[in-house]
Amino acid sequence: MRRLLPWGLALLLSGCIPQEPRPVPPKPFQFRRLDLSQNDARGRRLWELQSPRAQYSLDQRQATVEGPRGRLFHQGAPAYAISARQGVVIKDGEQVQLNGDVSLRTLDGRQVLIRAQQAVWRPAAHTIDLTGEPVAEEGRQRLTAASARFHTADERLELTGQPRLRIWDQAPLGRGPASVDVAIQNGAWNTANGQLTAAGPVNGLQRRGQGRPDRQLTASALEGNTREDWLDLLAPVTMNDPGEQSSLKAERSRWWYRQNRITTEAPAQATVRQLSIAGADVEVRQNERQIRVGRSCQLIQPKESLRADRCLWNWGTGALQADGSVELRRSSMRQVTRAATLQGTTDARGQVTVAAPGQRVTTVIEVPPGRQRPPAAGPTPPAATPTPPASPRAIVF
Repeated sequence: MRRLLPWGLALLLSGCIPQEPRPVPPKPFQFRRLDLSQNDARGRRLWELQSPRAQYSLDQRQATVEGPRGRLFHQGAPAYAISARQGVVIKDGEQVQLNGDVSLRTLDGRQVLIRAQQAVWRPAAHTIDLTGEPVAEEGRQRLTAASARFHTADERLELTGQPRLRIWDQAPLGRGPASVDVAIQNGAWNTANGQLTAAGPVNGLQRRGQGRPDRQLTASALEGNTREDWLDLLAPVTMNDPGEQSSLKAERSRWWYRQNRITTEAPAQATVRQLSIAGADVEVRQNERQIRVGRSCQLIQPKESLRADRCLWNWGTGALQADGSVELRRSSMRQVTRAATLQGTTDARGQVTVAAPGQRVTTVIEVPPGRQRPPAAGPTPPAATPTPPASPRAIVF
């Protein structure tokens, strides 16, 4: 009779059947130093990467490196130094992943620094993708975004995810609030020449300090050059200054943010308290509190208006100068004053006092007809032919 083994024993015996040993994965090679580099077709160096310690996996063609350091070359000359705390070199340099304190620094006098926490470098594609609070700095200017891509061939940094441009005026970079703080949409900054472009809407402010309200600005898009310290604000452009009770509405305008100056060739209109000044070829000097209108100047305030070919007005002192076919109109008595040049001042009430030194001035005043006196008591005079009402008289000086 056949005897059956208990299940437990059968399982135990089956486990005693000898099995083939599993292959042991090869240990990664240990290197005291790793050197990688690539040249172009003309033999010029494109990039190089070194590490003092590395582990290399032969089957995966992948190296884990500590403290990687390298250089990027432009036309055979060293252009950027790149570094990180750790890295992974994939497929012998087809892709390099950098982790921790990633830094990309220019090796010439530009002093451009790009930082992030992580980066993926693809040498063949000439791109470095930066994540983890990427920051680009030059001088007292800083650009930030959620992510960025640096194109190494044309030295262009693309910014995505709520980019911001911040500029420090006097204080060192990052010390205290920025003097200029502009929020933009996706943009690009060229580290070689400083050109900056950004889609809108653009919203920014200029901090004035000393407890004064900030100036605020809006635009549909932005172009500029951080190396030359100017930004072109694209129409429609608005700038408001609550402290000065002033505003500016304009088409494309150039903001020289270091000089606190705005220029535009297109028509613009500025309002300061109750006075409005408009025209083309406009320059606003905020430090001097001065507005210059180079063409078709119009100055309008309650009960008065002035037209001229060009004018210059200081809203701080009230000084006013108008040149070329000047015409000043006052609603009181319909007064019109014409001259080649007028100088004057505006007071706190918005009234203009003018003079024309050495110039011929023509003033026309319309005087309304006077009221007739009531007739004296006495015999009723014979009826007379009705006289038509008098018209206003024009007095010319």
